[in-house]
Amino acid sequence: ATRSAFNNARRGLLSHSRRRAHARCSNNAALSVKTTEIGSTAWVEFATKASGEYEGQAVRFDPNSGAALPLDDSIVPDAYREWGVELVDRQANSHSIASDDGIRLLTRLVYPAVGCEADAVSFDSTDRTVLRGHNEAKTILPNGAFSAGCRILPEDAFTKMLMECAIPVSYSTDEEPEEPVRYRFRHQLNGRGVLYVEVIAEQRVAADYKSANLAEPLPPSTCCAPYPEWAPKEPPSDGVDADALSTASAYLTGYWHLGDGENELGEPILMLAGTHDVPTCPMSSEHLVALGGPHNAFHGVHYEDDDTLHVVAGLESHGWVSRKYTKGRLEHICMCAY
Repeated sequence: ATRSAFNNARRGLLSHSRRRAHARCSNNAALSVKTTEIGSTAWVEFATKASGEYEGQAVRFDPNSGAALPLDDSIVPDAYREWGVELVDRQANSHSIASDDGIRLLTRLVYPAVGCEADAVSFDSTDRTVLRGHNEAKTILPNGAFSAGCRILPEDAFTKMLMECAIPVSYSTDEEPEEPVRYRFRHQLNGRGVLYVEVIAEQRVAADYKSANLAEPLPPSTCCAPYPEWAPKEPPSDGVDADALSTASAYLTGYWHLGDGENELGEPILMLAGTHDVPTCPMSSEHLVALGGPHNAFHGVHYEDDDTLHVVAGLESHGWVSRKYTKGRLEHICMCAY
């Protein structure tokens, strides 16, 4: 594969209009499959929607105020400070491929550079395979949404945990098809609270590199369309209305809980149940924090009586994902797409 081949994909992304209005999915059928395990029809549909090479933007937020956090001075070129420009976003390059072993998420966050298409770029990289384990339900929706995280919280208060979920936003119309923008919410926690919440807004620019007969994933770039816009140190003025996060108008919902037994990884097994009776967002407005952006992103992490932990993230008009732990053990996961 050559860089020019990847650049052609990037130019396709850059030429897309950045419409702020959203188009609802025309499918109004609730999730009614019997299983979402690897190899099932639901998994195959999810894998088709989620796999690919993605480019976009990553922003970290203050988990309490919702303010976008400026990048550390150590990675920002002096030229930006001389120009009086404060950066909050990093270009994101992601490779996602779903297989019989879960879904691999290779995420590379590029250091800012002066100019476009620098010959060599520096980046931070994480490479994780999530949703592993066979013969159990997976926390996925056919539109490409997913939730991933530990099922048993570590007892060590200093052990870090990364919980992640993804919610796609469709811009397609019958006249103008377009790849959805996928919002990935990443919560870094330990036993004492939230260290940060990071949102990656990314769009698929090519099929996964293996399907495209390429030798390697899309290389990191300093030049791709920033999307969406978040201002530094300016949390949204409006809060989040938890009562509006209803499942009544959802076209996809899912509810998973732990069952008896373990999977081959030694984890408590997950079961899919109650797909038509998913509760509304289980967190009150006072614990939800608005993050802003064109689709009103939000999140919430709430510890209750040291026995219960709720983690919620979503987009007000497109859906949300929640995880509830009781006494350190996952109780259930809810997913809802509008």
